[in-house]
Amino acid sequence: MGIFEKIKELFSGSGQGPKAVGGYTRHDGQGLYVYIRCDRCGEVIPLRLRKTDEMARSEEPGYEFFVQKLVMGNQCFNRMDTRIEFDKRHEVLHSDIKGGSLVTVQEYEQLRSE
Repeated sequence: MGIFEKIKELFSGSGQGPKAVGGYTRHDGQGLYVYIRCDRCGEVIPLRLRKTDEMARSEEPGYEFFVQKLVMGNQCFNRMDTRIEFDKRHEVLHSDIKGGSLVTVQEYEQLRSE
C-alpha cells in the first residue's frame, strides 16, 4: 500500500469500527445539536450537548462517546429516556430513545420553515 492510500484510509476511516449515521448532528463550536421527536405529541426538541462536559468517554469498544439524558419538551410531559452513542468525530452511531426518536438536521430545518 502506497503512502497516498494510507493517508486516504486514515482520513476516510475505512475499516475502522461502526459507520456513523449521517445527518443527525449539527456542530456548534464547543457543542453540537441533536433533535428529538416526542412520540406522544410530535414536538421536535433541539438538544444542545456540550462536548467538554456532557459527553462521557466510553470504556466499551464500538463507540467513543455517549450521552444519557432525560428529555422533556414544552408541549407535553412525556419524559424521554435518551441514550446516544457517538464516534470520535461526534457523529451519531446509535441511539435508544424511549418515547421518542431522532430527527435529522434536514427534517428539523424543514419543520422550522413551515
